Amino acid sequence: MCVKNSSAAFTESQNNLNDSCSPCQEIQADSSDFVSDGADSKTLKYQYQSAQREQNDLRRKIAILEKNSETNQAKILELNQSLNEEKELSGSRLVVCEKLKEELMFLEEKWKESNIENKKLLQRVNELVICIDKKKESETRELNMEKETACTGIPPNEAQVQENMPEASQTGTLNTVPHLSASINHNSCSSILSNEELTNIEEELVLFKEKYAQSCEDKLKLQKDLLKLRVQYNMMCDSLYNKYFWYIGPLVIIVIYLLIREWIS
Repeated sequence: MCVKNSSAAFTESQNNLNDSCSPCQEIQADSSDFVSDGADSKTLKYQYQSAQREQNDLRRKIAILEKNSETNQAKILELNQSLNEEKELSGSRLVVCEKLKEELMFLEEKWKESNIENKKLLQRVNELVICIDKKKESETRELNMEKETACTGIPPNEAQVQENMPEASQTGTLNTVPHLSASINHNSCSSILSNEELTNIEEELVLFKEKYAQSCEDKLKLQKDLLKLRVQYNMMCDSLYNKYFWYIGPLVIIVIYLLIREWIS
């Protein structure tokens, strides 16, 4: 009986002890929940501070990008202005090149006309030289006939006069006039010319020689002018090509690069 009472008392005391421990367990659970909530708030605070720092960094980067964008826009405007100026300068140089080209063509045409005139003058000079040689030949023939007649009293025949004639005059004429045209009529001056006609022919020959010399001088002058114009034209074309390849090309590449960089950023 006593044992039963003691076991009942022990059981009751054990139950009372368990009842007294349950609030402690509840307090411990509440304290663990508080600790976990505090850790979560610290994590959130750290994440918030990190987000603020990232936001500030992004704002600084945006400000730098906006500043770079303004600088690039100013550079683009400056490069466009330089490009327009170079285009205007290139256009004026192209106009100058066209004028030089027209002047070059005009001088070449004039040079061709001068060559044609020189050939005509040379042909006329050759004809006059032939006439003069014919006149001298006829005079020499007459003198030989007069001498033969004075010595013998008998006029020599034509064959003897031709045998006694020196052949140097004919060969000299051929040597001095190498470019003689075959179409010249050699018998046109075979008749005996008077001294007045011979003088007129000699004067005309002198005039033609002067004209020929003047035309040669003009030809040399035209050749020098043509050479000078060709050099100027080539220099102008080379400078334009150099401008296109070494100045305008890099400008266009820089503008395209800045536009692509602006678009990417």
